[in-house]
Amino acid sequence: MATFPDIRAALGACELFSELSSEHRQTVAGICRTITVRKNDTLFLEGRPGTAMYILAAGSVQLVKASPEGREVVIRTVTPGGLFGEVVLFERDT
Repeated sequence: MATFPDIRAALGACELFSELSSEHRQTVAGICRTITVRKNDTLFLEGRPGTAMYILAAGSVQLVKASPEGREVVIRTVTPGGLFGEVVLFERDT
């Protein structure tokens, strides 16, 4: 599994940003911040307003959803270079 040493490298591996020039990736990297999370940390919760999107630089992240019975169901496993959390940024409040 790949890991990316810096934000620009992670952006280059992410499909959404991979076609940007090095200069434009640097600009995007300038508004990004790096966070480190531990196993079982929660980044966001279903139903809450989104405030960020994430590009995974190392490790893996499981995206889970609660089943009607209350169990956690893994809906996707994100690997390095993967983008997640972006969908809620584009949802409208109803």
